[in-house]
Amino acid sequence: MKKALLVVFSLCFIVATTDAQRTLLDFEGGNDLTFFDNFNQGSGGYSAIPNPDQNTTNPSDSVGQFIEAPDGDPWAGFFFQLNDGAAPIDLSASSELCVDVWVSEAATLTYKVEEFDNDAGMLVAAYEPPIPVDITATAEWTTVCQSFVGTPVENNTNINRLVYIFNITSTPAADLTHFFDNAVQPGVSSTNELFRGELLRVYPNPSTHNIFFDTDGSPRTILVSDMMGRNIARYDDFAGNNIRVSEFAPGTYIMTFVDEVTGQIASARFVKK
Repeated sequence: MKKALLVVFSLCFIVATTDAQRTLLDFEGGNDLTFFDNFNQGSGGYSAIPNPDQNTTNPSDSVGQFIEAPDGDPWAGFFFQLNDGAAPIDLSASSELCVDVWVSEAATLTYKVEEFDNDAGMLVAAYEPPIPVDITATAEWTTVCQSFVGTPVENNTNINRLVYIFNITSTPAADLTHFFDNAVQPGVSSTNELFRGELLRVYPNPSTHNIFFDTDGSPRTILVSDMMGRNIARYDDFAGNNIRVSEFAPGTYIMTFVDEVTGQIASARFVKK
């Protein structure tokens, strides 16, 4: 639905690099990471498939699918290895990692990060948080994040593997299918962002009426969500330079800009008074 003509809000703010994010994996092509199998999956496994629940919360065309099987290990999972030449994940720049997930029933997700020396074929550093992240929202896309603040790898600048494990303490009675997408590192500028943090300017912030942003006039999709990940508004094929926020409830929101040609993404945070 096109709402471009309905929107004009005057909220302006400068987006620093802390509002940027590095996209680590999105299954839309040109990813930084390569998908590998890990552990005993039993009859389960992973694949990249068309998005089975494509909506305004996650409009991606493709996502990852992981089938958790009863004959696999409780710690069955998978890891992503950075491609040769890709910049490592610098946890000293931002120690939080996030990923979008879709589960049919409540689950947990364990993040593990590793620094692996490919030349020597050995693990240099690894950390697995002792408490998995709870996923309580079911049958919908939700974002789950893991902070590595205060851990032995908080200042590691050379992480090159991400490990994901669903329901690490148990195996299911029957196959469980999980979907995941859009692995990101918030607060870090990335070369594959639609906008550079230092070039994207939105103003004023906070705002009560309209929010403006710098634009080159090319069409893009703009998504607005609240801090719970719920979609508030969507503007397709939008080439303007402002949208209205006067009808939004007071609070903090995230604007996501999606290049409709390349699929590249950038996001910014703003406050509605």
